[in-house]
Amino acid sequence: MPLSFRVLIILTCLICLAPPGGAKAEGFNLVPNIALREEYNDNIFFSVQDRVSDFITTVSPGLNIVDKTERLDLALTGRLDGIYYADTSELDSVDQHYLGHLGYEITERLSLLSDAWYIEDSRPDRDIIETGLVQGAELRKRRFFSLGGDYQTGENTSNNLFYRYEQSDYTDEEFADSRIHSVDFQHTWDARRVFEETIGKLNIGYANADFSTSRVESVSGTIGAAWNTTELWRLVLDLGVRYTVTDVITAPPETTRDLSGVGKATVEYRGMSTYANLIFLHDIREARGRGGTASRTELTGWVSYRLAERFRLTLSAGYYLNRSLQGTVSIVKVDEQTLRARPGLRYEFTDDLILEAAYKYTRVRDDIDRTTAAQNMVFGQIFWQWPIFD
Repeated sequence: MPLSFRVLIILTCLICLAPPGGAKAEGFNLVPNIALREEYNDNIFFSVQDRVSDFITTVSPGLNIVDKTERLDLALTGRLDGIYYADTSELDSVDQHYLGHLGYEITERLSLLSDAWYIEDSRPDRDIIETGLVQGAELRKRRFFSLGGDYQTGENTSNNLFYRYEQSDYTDEEFADSRIHSVDFQHTWDARRVFEETIGKLNIGYANADFSTSRVESVSGTIGAAWNTTELWRLVLDLGVRYTVTDVITAPPETTRDLSGVGKATVEYRGMSTYANLIFLHDIREARGRGGTASRTELTGWVSYRLAERFRLTLSAGYYLNRSLQGTVSIVKVDEQTLRARPGLRYEFTDDLILEAAYKYTRVRDDIDRTTAAQNMVFGQIFWQWPIFD
């Protein structure tokens, strides 16, 4: 009997032993957890020809540390993903995920926030949900750090300032490493004198990206608003421009400039049995591993519908258009369209024991090579956590 099915039987038997209840909302807690995922993937590398299919088992032990007081909000998470392929065992790996969050309320108006994470991953589809771009199966090490604060100048007026740093390193020289520094300032104010239940927003940002083959600097500014139209609906809209300067490391070096519009819109619905959101984004973003940036337009959505008290139907979908012209905002020519859809079922035996099954379809069309690759994947997963100080 395959290892994955033996472990699946063991975890299924633990269902009847799992204690009821959930993690504490406040106070200190240690929460060990484990997830077992079994999937079938019919095109691991998103190949147009010579597709490679396989059964993949992922065993993910983890630990969450939470400490919450009136002023302190601390969360630490560690997880290992042991990924094992039935046939293509040369792809076996142990991915690592470590995340930390620290929030501290100095006064009633001033708060400090910091986030950090370190990730080692290797799956070709690791960036699909976030960027729509396919990666190779090479090991990548990512580091992220942010530090900032929020100052409340009034009941619905605030200023926040954040510095962020992100670093990506690949073991394969075919992919370009990156170092990105950014600073973002946001001012929000009460706009209810003009529109009911409305908060105005002003955002100003600066980013400096250093790739293996180019350097990119950009300045952006947006203005927007957030409306709570009813108790069920919320709308957030930001519109503005981004000015980008790209220095391409060539002989002789080249410098190009680009001015483009940017925008983001979010529609959110929270009902008794249904939660849904729809997000539209257009901006200049990093084309990870490709040595530059790309103009990205994306439309993503998520729906969760409660069929019964602990039984939910879920749907996640997205469309991404990543495009760049060589010598403008990226040295790498990118013109790809990605479509994904993932319907699924989720059953919560308790707050700490969850069973999930889903099907995911992903299609990537490369308009430069005039090729289309499709991937079908089905998976089942059991997740179990046991708060120690519950």
